[in-house]
Amino acid sequence: ILFYPVQFEGLEQSPNVFYLGACPNQQMLPAIAWCRQTLGKKRFFFVGSDYIFPRAANAIVRDELQRSNLELAGEAFIPLGGVELDPYLRQIRDARPDMVLNFINGDSNVAFLRRLHQCRTRPSELPVLSFSLSEQELLSLVAGQVAGDYLASGYFQSLPDPANQRFLKSLHERYGEQKVATDAMATAYAG
Repeated sequence: ILFYPVQFEGLEQSPNVFYLGACPNQQMLPAIAWCRQTLGKKRFFFVGSDYIFPRAANAIVRDELQRSNLELAGEAFIPLGGVELDPYLRQIRDARPDMVLNFINGDSNVAFLRRLHQCRTRPSELPVLSFSLSEQELLSLVAGQVAGDYLASGYFQSLPDPANQRFLKSLHERYGEQKVATDAMATAYAG
């Protein structure tokens, strides 16, 4: 039996796996609808790491955009761990979207957001909606680099409810007060 704590495509099932993370209809699709309804965004650029989850998410998001009369202005897949980002940033600039959907994972996430910050005057010029960014990664960014950007996540360490406070107490007792909890950590703990 496997307890799988991270977001997943929602396109598979196994009697031996407990899928605990968010799937697209729980995280991505509501966030994109919010961008359309609240921010008035209509042209999206999809950027993700080059592996199965972002590619499957791209197909699901593409269908949702089409169904909602929204436009996919472009897409790019960055190698996992890739930090040579200028070609992808040029693609985004040339596509002229009004929002970037970020499905990058790992260290490339921080590098991408830092480099994008250097290329835009202000986040409101081209906001980013991230789906796989943790609070730990946010701590490595200067607030001004992501102010005006958005994060859709199933968990935030700052949640005040008693269950989260018990989880954080246990986490900090074991790993130290400085340890930042992630979505996958909280989901694995609950599982």
